[in-house]
Amino acid sequence: MIDQNQRKVTPLRIALTGSAITAALLIFLVVAAYQRNTASATIQNDLETIRANFSQRKEADLSRIAVLEEELAQAQNEVQELQESFPELGEPFALYNQGQELAVRSQVTLIGISRMDSELLDTDQGLIQSTSYAIQLQGDTKTCLAYIQSLEDSSLQSVSPDDISISPLNKQCEFTARVFGLLD
Repeated sequence: MIDQNQRKVTPLRIALTGSAITAALLIFLVVAAYQRNTASATIQNDLETIRANFSQRKEADLSRIAVLEEELAQAQNEVQELQESFPELGEPFALYNQGQELAVRSQVTLIGISRMDSELLDTDQGLIQSTSYAIQLQGDTKTCLAYIQSLEDSSLQSVSPDDISISPLNKQCEFTARVFGLLD
């Protein structure tokens, strides 16, 4: 049987139980502190890695932005060059209409008129714009020459035909017409 003295609560038993509980609590706190320190060190390492990755990504993005800005500038320049290459809205229609009227009168078929180039010339009378057009016609030699003469005679501006090519076998002729005009 169990002795009554063994079951009694004594100050020694209380101290031992309290010490055991305190020791367990301290072990638990030490382990928790160790885990927190380990986790903190891991988080710190991860944070440094993330900062380094962010810095590299930012540099890569900045360089990519610079490349994209260059490409955008080139594209804008190309668009501007294309826009500048288009003649004024009324000019090609007026030229085509005049060319078509002369073709009907000269009995040739106007295949096409296309703008080749344009330049500004500084003269004593002021700035003169010189624009070249490639003109293709279908007709025999006589009617092609009549068309060219009609174009020279009927123009309000000065027109100078150049590089005339007539193919009697194909009944086609091509030439370059340089149109001169004073700028306002």
